[in-house]
Amino acid sequence: MKNSSVFPLLVVLISAGFVIISFLVYLTGGKSKSLIAKKLRIGAMLIGMTAILNGCRVPVVSCYKPAPVPVITSVKPVNSEGEIVVDPKATMLSFECSGIYQDTICYKLIERKKLIKEGNIVVSKTEINEGFLIDLGPELAPGTYVLNIYYGKIAEFSENSSTIGTFEIEANKR
Repeated sequence: MKNSSVFPLLVVLISAGFVIISFLVYLTGGKSKSLIAKKLRIGAMLIGMTAILNGCRVPVVSCYKPAPVPVITSVKPVNSEGEIVVDPKATMLSFECSGIYQDTICYKLIERKKLIKEGNIVVSKTEINEGFLIDLGPELAPGTYVLNIYYGKIAEFSENSSTIGTFEIEANKR
């Protein structure tokens, strides 16, 4: 007999003992301290053994399908360093995405730890793809920016919010 099949058999035998002791406690009307103590010890042992049985499974079984990891890609060209390259006169950034489970997300555009712009984004979903646009506003000064994207609305944003996408944007001189 394998070790892995002995443990469940032991749990079944101890469970039978637990049922017998529980019946005896019932017959005595709960007045026997020694029977109650045995019942509690056996119950605790069963809980520990079933926790070990369930905790050592490989792979871990779950009845939930994990949420997809959000994937956001820029429609604009990306240079060799992974930065999105834009013309400073560009007013919109376009992104394609998948795995975003909320319709509203928000962004913060930062330059050297200084907030340049923030706002809400509505994710548009079609049969073909999902995507969104970010309005950069008037002419963007040349420089390097960091664009962070978060779940929820900007009004609900807190410093503990985790990013679902981070992009470096290089606005070139023209």
